[in-house]
Amino acid sequence: MTQTGTPFVPEPYNLRVPATMRGVLMLECAAELSKTRGWPYVQPLIQMRGQGDTDWAVTMFGSDSPNAVHQVANKEVQFAIVNPGAILALAIRGLGPFPKPVPVRAITILPQYDQLGFAVTPDTGLKTLRDLRDRKFPLRVSLRAQRDHAQHVVIKEVLAVHGMKIEDIETWGGELIWEAPTP
Repeated sequence: MTQTGTPFVPEPYNLRVPATMRGVLMLECAAELSKTRGWPYVQPLIQMRGQGDTDWAVTMFGSDSPNAVHQVANKEVQFAIVNPGAILALAIRGLGPFPKPVPVRAITILPQYDQLGFAVTPDTGLKTLRDLRDRKFPLRVSLRAQRDHAQHVVIKEVLAVHGMKIEDIETWGGELIWEAPTP
């Protein structure tokens, strides 16, 4: 459906139409830049509108931040990718950082091999997160510098199960090292 409620019927595009050519060219530029090794700007926010319109009709966001869930629910964004998909599962169910179910829907899931590991050297003597909590061990923890990344939500939830916060490590004399782009 379009903004006016009329059905949208896709037709083959014609690159001879200047507006179509410009749109496709800019999307292709963004696609190529996103694939370029070393290019730091890889999260696209795409807005589309009818030629000559003043308001943007559709906004799409390729995100790895749980904030995208709220942006879709608030209709600031119509279509978003949230990585990892577990964040969307929590949002739909009202679990973890989402106190109540968020009215969004999953359209598809792109399989990814996402993992989160907690590792320490054997000389710490730590074997469990409970050991970390009880001994208040001053670890040096390497974290992703992107503060709104979904990884931090998962870490927060896992540590909360054990009665801890990531900031506790600093109060125990440890250090949080924020590394870009990924530890």
